[in-house]
Amino acid sequence: MWRVKKQSLIRFTAEKTGMTIKDTEKVVNQFIDAIIYCLVRGYELSIPGFIKLTPHKVGERTYHMPGGGTVISPARTRIGVRFSKTLNKKINK
Repeated sequence: MWRVKKQSLIRFTAEKTGMTIKDTEKVVNQFIDAIIYCLVRGYELSIPGFIKLTPHKVGERTYHMPGGGTVISPARTRIGVRFSKTLNKKINK
């Protein structure tokens, strides 16, 4: 499996848009910051035809270890990810 890192994404986007790499990097960083801003505040983020991100509160849980004893997992927020049907169709052609 190939991995595309942030810098590769920035270079690819700069080529396709005709923007400079420096300007494209600012746009990509701001886009990521906007996504984080929404999720931290508990907002659902939806990009039609691509993805839906939904934060979910998960309560404190107690796990029992096989060797004895227990571990307490603190309450936290998890992010649910759902890809659009359109994206799934394009990927699974």
